[in-house]
Amino acid sequence: MNLFPPKDNSLLLLVDFQTGFLKPFKEKVVKHLENKLTLLIETCKFYKLPIVVMEQNNEKLGNTTETIQKALGEFYKPYNKFIFSGMRDNVIKEQIENSKKQNIIIAGIETHICVLQTTFDLISKNYNVYIISDAVGSRFKEDYMFGLEKLREIGAKLLTTEMLLFGYLERSDRKDFKHFLPFLK
Repeated sequence: MNLFPPKDNSLLLLVDFQTGFLKPFKEKVVKHLENKLTLLIETCKFYKLPIVVMEQNNEKLGNTTETIQKALGEFYKPYNKFIFSGMRDNVIKEQIENSKKQNIIIAGIETHICVLQTTFDLISKNYNVYIISDAVGSRFKEDYMFGLEKLREIGAKLLTTEMLLFGYLERSDRKDFKHFLPFLK
């Protein structure tokens, strides 16, 4: 068992961080999530992990927020879906399978719906799933808390953004540590 998803065998799956979903969220919660997601995306880009972006019915619910689109840069190539679990959408499922990555790092919203259902389907197909607990959210605290509990119960491993980053960094005397200092202030 790995404490952290191996850099050479992992991908980031960003789930439905869209403007329409975020309207009922408190502004400070959205800011917090955007800050964590920006650091997570920078970590994955720095270590060359592939990134898959999902959006739920983006014609009605809008696209990924501008802040996160900017952080993603060239990785912003969203897959539109109408099914809660990304693994039940053939195009997204194919993207994940074709990546040949066994470890899936998940962030986005909502913890108790699309994140949970996608995670369940990934685990059923023998993927190792790592939920970045400070980079997932739900409109209601109770749904977030029970969502995390259920994710842990079905076998997902929970990490925070900084746990992942510092697990990848391993030490402070290299240039990669210096690269991330501005993100940590």
